[in-house]
Amino acid sequence: MNKILKFFGIITLIFCIGIIACEDADNNKRDDYNDPNDPYYIDISAVDFVGGMRVGWNLGNTFDAVGGGNTIPQIESAWCGTVTTKENIDAIKDAGFNLIRIPVSWSKVADAGNNYKIRDDWMMRLMEVVLWALDNDMYVIINTHHDSGDQGTIFRFQDTYVEQSLTRFGLIWEQIAEFFKYFDEKLIFEPLNEPRTPSNDWTGNAGNYYNLNRHYQLFADIVRATGAYNKYRFFLFNTYAASAGMLSMNGLILPDDPAEDKHIVSYHAYVPGNFAFGGATGLRNTTVNWNANGADATAITDPMDRYYNRFVKFGIPVIIGEFGATNKNNEDARARWVEYYTRSAWDRGMRVIWWDNAKTAIPENGNNNELFGLLDRRTNEVIFPKIMQGLLQGSITLSDD
Repeated sequence: MNKILKFFGIITLIFCIGIIACEDADNNKRDDYNDPNDPYYIDISAVDFVGGMRVGWNLGNTFDAVGGGNTIPQIESAWCGTVTTKENIDAIKDAGFNLIRIPVSWSKVADAGNNYKIRDDWMMRLMEVVLWALDNDMYVIINTHHDSGDQGTIFRFQDTYVEQSLTRFGLIWEQIAEFFKYFDEKLIFEPLNEPRTPSNDWTGNAGNYYNLNRHYQLFADIVRATGAYNKYRFFLFNTYAASAGMLSMNGLILPDDPAEDKHIVSYHAYVPGNFAFGGATGLRNTTVNWNANGADATAITDPMDRYYNRFVKFGIPVIIGEFGATNKNNEDARARWVEYYTRSAWDRGMRVIWWDNAKTAIPENGNNNELFGLLDRRTNEVIFPKIMQGLLQGSITLSDD
C-alpha cells in the first residue's frame, strides 16, 4: 500500500500556490470500475480493510472546534488549548492505536460568498497532520463534523432546506476530494458526523432519513468523479444522528456506487449513559461503578447485535466512531468497562474509536461531564494507563491473550 504517489510532492507544491492539479486525461475518461489494471485500484474488501484496524482514537475538540479566532493555530486550539504536534500523533501510535479519526468543521473556513471556497492554509495544515498519521502507517478518517446538527450550520435535512444544503455539501466535498485524491486507501472519507436537524432532534423521521441519503448519494457521486484513489476510496457512513437506535439504523440506505465493496457503517454510543456521562455544569453524576451483567452490559451489546445483524452479517463492516466514559475518579471501573466494550465489538467484527476531547481533570465546580481525555497533549503521556490497557486487551484475538 503506497502512502502517496511519488509525484505527490509536485502536486503539494502546486496546491501551495493555489492551483488544483488535474488527473491524467486518459484516466479521467475511463468509465470502467474495479479494474485491476488501474494504477489506483484497491484490491481489498471493506471487511478485510477494517480487519486490519485494531483500536482507534479521536483527535477531538481540535479541527472540529468552532470560533476562537481567525488564524489556523487560534482555531485549532480554541477548544483543546493546544496545537497538534507530530509528537502527539507518534504518542498515540506508540500507545497502541493504529486508527485515528480527525473530526473537521469546514464552514468556519469556507467563504460562503465565493462558492464556499475553503482556505488554502486550512487545507495545508490538515494535510500536515494527516501525513503524520499516514507516515506512522495508521488508518485516518476525516469528515465534516459541526457543519450539521446545530443552529446556523450549513447542512440540513428538512425539506425546506435540503436543496440549499445539497449545493453547499457538494461544493465542500468536491474541494476535499480533489485535494486528497492522491492519498492512498488508508485515508477514509466520512461525509457527515452526527447528521441531524438543528432542532436537537436525535431521532429524526422518514423525511430526514430520505434527505440524508440524498446527501450520501451526492457525496459518492462527487468523490468517485474526482478519480485517482478516490475512485476506490473507502467511505464511512453514519446513521441519522449517528444513532444506535433501530429507526435510524433502518433509515440508512447506502448509496449506489460503481466501486464495489468500499462501504463502512458507523454509529456512536456512550453507554450506559449514566456511567458514560457526567452531570450538567455544577451537577455531578455520581454513577461511578459498572458491572458486566444486566442492563450495564446489554446497553453495550444490544446496539452491536442490531448492527451486526443488519450490516456485518452481509459483509458491510461497522465502526463505532465515538465512545467513551467520563472521568469520575473511577479509572478501575472505566478500565473494566472499556475492555468489555472493546471486546464485545471485536468479537462481532467491529472496531471502536475512543473520543478524546483533551478534557481530563474534574474542575473545582465538580462538573464531571465529558471528561474523555486519555492523552496529555502537552507531555504526550497517557493519563489513564489502565484504560489504555483495557482498550488493548479488548482488541486482540483470544488466541493472542
